[in-house]
Amino acid sequence: MTKLLLLLVFLLPVSSFAESGFVKLPMGHEVYVDYQAPKEGKATFVLVNGLVYDLSRWNTLKSGLEAQGYGVLRYYFRGQLDTLRRELKNGEPKFFQSGLSPEIYSQELSELMDRLDVKKAVVVGLSYGAGIAADFGERHPEKVEQLTFLAPLVVSLDRYDPAGAWIQWNLNAVKIFWGPFWGQWAYDQYYDWIYRNYMNERLGKDRIPHDMQDVAGSYKEAVFHQVRAMREFDLRRYRFAGLEGRVNMILASGEEEPALRDQFLAWNSFGKAQGNLVYLSPSWHAIPDAQGPWAAELLSGLVSHREGLATGHAYYSKPSATWGGLEDSSAHDLEARALKEPRGERAEAGVPAPKP
Repeated sequence: MTKLLLLLVFLLPVSSFAESGFVKLPMGHEVYVDYQAPKEGKATFVLVNGLVYDLSRWNTLKSGLEAQGYGVLRYYFRGQLDTLRRELKNGEPKFFQSGLSPEIYSQELSELMDRLDVKKAVVVGLSYGAGIAADFGERHPEKVEQLTFLAPLVVSLDRYDPAGAWIQWNLNAVKIFWGPFWGQWAYDQYYDWIYRNYMNERLGKDRIPHDMQDVAGSYKEAVFHQVRAMREFDLRRYRFAGLEGRVNMILASGEEEPALRDQFLAWNSFGKAQGNLVYLSPSWHAIPDAQGPWAAELLSGLVSHREGLATGHAYYSKPSATWGGLEDSSAHDLEARALKEPRGERAEAGVPAPKP
């Protein structure tokens, strides 16, 4: 299927098409999308990418959902791959100066759904994408059928790294020392200098996608702005009013312990919004890579309220072709069990490594 430039200018509804291409948004830029409309009576899943995640890595999960008649919308949010390259055609992207934020990403997704005539969706946020999904769910609950986090980002990843935590401590000290006005200015200046340099060093040629090698400098700058957008994000602060019983979380056994503990803390903070918590073992952080078919089955079961999934309950799950692999548990007991398992044991767990 050839790529198509979709110039959506309020002509005809597009809910029946299946196509890949660019959608022009009212906020000004174009977004690369891959969209399969649902069959009648079925939900649409919006798959929100990880930070440096290629859309093709959703393929197995996507196929599992589409085989059951669900619609699937996946896209490169602002700053990612094809969407970034499109914006670069007009020169330096405006967000290189103005920055990005969860609010901007929420607006982008809201406008994208409007353009594609998707009234309501199951929004699935993977890793970094959980930050986008969470903010969208908070701002637009009327557009969310369910909200599901896959191995979600809870706080900025540098807070788990000793060097990153030390940098954050010093940056916060600058705020206090310089006062409420100049302190924020100084914080921003030092943050930008430190993390731009970090991205330049961290993102070597081997870490830049082949299709972006010719714009490597812009790619690094875009990743910097994406990281910066979530520097204050904390999933534990969200309550999701208006989404009672409709916020789910699927966790991976290969997650590092500090991140896993924070994911359970976030779940416990959701209160009335809690839908279902599932711990996948074995799996690693990139759940669509590790357990795509079973993750698709879980997502389908969550949205269809499959018998045996009780709102507010937690489950231990061995990937399975049947639903017999799901064990009911309390969140407390599930956390204790999860933390006893070895972390990051991909080879021993028998889970194949992802393709590069």
